[in-house]
Amino acid sequence: MALLFLSTKNSVHGQSEKLLTALKRKEVSFCFACPENSRNAGFASARAFEFLELPGNRIMQFFALKKYIRRHAVTHLHVFDEKALGLALWLRRFFPVLKIVGDWHERVLNGAELRLKKDNPYLFALTKGKFNVFFCSSPELGLYLGRTFNLQNRIGILPFIPQVRGGSSCLGKNPQAFSFFLHSFCEQENDLTIAFEAAAKLASDENAKGSVFFFVCLEKTQCVQRALELAEQYGVQDVCVCADKTFFDVFYPLADSVLCVSSDGEGDYSMICKAWHDGKALIASDLAVHTKFILSDSMDCALLYPRDDAASLYKCMHKVFADEALRCRLVRGGRRKAGKDLLETMAGEYLKKIRNA
Repeated sequence: MALLFLSTKNSVHGQSEKLLTALKRKEVSFCFACPENSRNAGFASARAFEFLELPGNRIMQFFALKKYIRRHAVTHLHVFDEKALGLALWLRRFFPVLKIVGDWHERVLNGAELRLKKDNPYLFALTKGKFNVFFCSSPELGLYLGRTFNLQNRIGILPFIPQVRGGSSCLGKNPQAFSFFLHSFCEQENDLTIAFEAAAKLASDENAKGSVFFFVCLEKTQCVQRALELAEQYGVQDVCVCADKTFFDVFYPLADSVLCVSSDGEGDYSMICKAWHDGKALIASDLAVHTKFILSDSMDCALLYPRDDAASLYKCMHKVFADEALRCRLVRGGRRKAGKDLLETMAGEYLKKIRNA
């Protein structure tokens, strides 16, 4: 089995970089073809990957790839973008046994709007059978693709590995305050409404009054104003900061506990993994994808609450705030999950899937 990875853009997704790193660590032989002088080329050089720098002209790219595939008997071509897929489909005319592999690590399923549109040609090509194997980080997306387009045998799920960032903030942590961090994709306003209702209950609790603070980070800037209105409506504006994702690294490091409150769609599996990795006490809604992550092999890594029940969310928040022993147990459980060798798992799952395709 000979592997060739192909990108026609300046960079690839962070999870795709981790896949290449995992394969290199497992001593799997592969080549990464990418534009010359691109960030991808710098990344490959820094990691000591074998790489092939491609010229800017697409015809010249095709002939360079054709030459490499013939010389090295490439069996699997993994493409990272739609132009790379176009080249792969063109190359398969000359190498009929060539298998095309792809991956996707962004959110697609927005609540009840479960469909893939033609405005994303890379994913749309998957629904038309252009890929032999396709990987994603989202279990919910993988399940949807398998059931909806009869792709069960082609879909593989790779573990999501959080990006490692600096753990400090430009702001100082108030040692007297316990901080909750809420991340939202703004797909359902009900998610925020339940969170603010629970926050209001906790902020007014005699034992917690003046000791809790809430950071709300929204993926959509246009939703910040609505979040501020909800904060005022529930009377928590004085203990709450609402900002968009550009302020993530400012407020997240200050958090003692992370809330994942999605009530539909793919959930916030990436935030769950990050909270475990960073030692934050986790509280999550009982969305199917959340429970699969949390209950897969341990029950001491997070608290779950019914996704439409603000009173239950409040109880979970109060437990985490008031019970230091529980909080430490959740952090230890999460770190055990995050401490597994995910790179080894990622490489193993990837190789097993493409060999059986």
